[in-house]
Amino acid sequence: MYLARSTAHHLIDSFIGIGGIIACSLVIYLSSTKVKNKALRVYTIMLISNATVDLIYSINTLCTMCSGVLGIQTVFMTIDSPFWPKTVWWSYAAVSTNLFLMFLSVGILPLQFIYRYGTMRNQPFSRKQMLLFSLVPLAFALLHGFISPWTFRPPNPEYEVMFREALEVDENYELPGYLIGDVRNFDLMTLHFLNIFVIVAFSYATILFMAYLSKRTMTLQSGLSTSPQTKAVQRQVTRIIYIQAIYPLFVVCVPAISFSIAAARGIQLKMIGELVMFSMHTPPLVNSLIVILCVPSYRRFVVNPFKSDQIHSLGRLSVRSNGRLTTSSASGSARQ
Repeated sequence: MYLARSTAHHLIDSFIGIGGIIACSLVIYLSSTKVKNKALRVYTIMLISNATVDLIYSINTLCTMCSGVLGIQTVFMTIDSPFWPKTVWWSYAAVSTNLFLMFLSVGILPLQFIYRYGTMRNQPFSRKQMLLFSLVPLAFALLHGFISPWTFRPPNPEYEVMFREALEVDENYELPGYLIGDVRNFDLMTLHFLNIFVIVAFSYATILFMAYLSKRTMTLQSGLSTSPQTKAVQRQVTRIIYIQAIYPLFVVCVPAISFSIAAARGIQLKMIGELVMFSMHTPPLVNSLIVILCVPSYRRFVVNPFKSDQIHSLGRLSVRSNGRLTTSSASGSARQ
């Protein structure tokens, strides 16, 4: 039973990891070397920063293949990669870095809304200011990931019996590297779960607040003249950051909270741990695909990479002037 699960896990995490590495690398490459349009170039630092975090997360997923198995008021974090050492400290390294990157990818989502707000009000935040803002999600993610040696326990004979029962394997089966989160007593493991609620609540409260400020800024500036090019970029960036914020809510935040509640209440559901971890590993791949699909110039480059040396175009823009509707490419204005 577990052999089939392990094989499926290897295949799925390999696909997610390799796909994420390719997609994130492509976004970084396009954003750093191929963007010539001034309106789009303003946001490249934001796109590159997010894609870099996602790239590291994808590499970690591919290398460790971390997963979870739900026991009776216990959570077994497994390291299923056949190439990762099975010693206790290597297991701690895998779990710590995976959890750190997982919740860092959630914690940095508000930074996109903060950066967009500064750009929309024509007072963009400096790199130093954005770096200071990033220390908050970095601290939360570090706390969540790198206290794993205190929140997760090393294997022992008692936990091994429970782990084999959860996996439905006999005593002859060679177990992967694993750690144990025991929530039968109120200790650091329970605080570990509470930290998930704090990260999610803080991140999405900040997103909602910055979205409100951005909406108010748009209303105040509605009478000001803005070029069609800039409006097109703002629409594309808005679409990107909203989708990137909504997607993790359903594939990272809700599963993580549900998994924590199930573990605390002793609810056992087969495969729930594996499915939760699969979903939590998908944001890097999906985030980069969202960027590629939402920016027409990126999308065209992927479809036909040899057609243009530089990315000028934001798509075809329709402008009404003197009662006449004219449609033109933004690439023309970018070259002029």
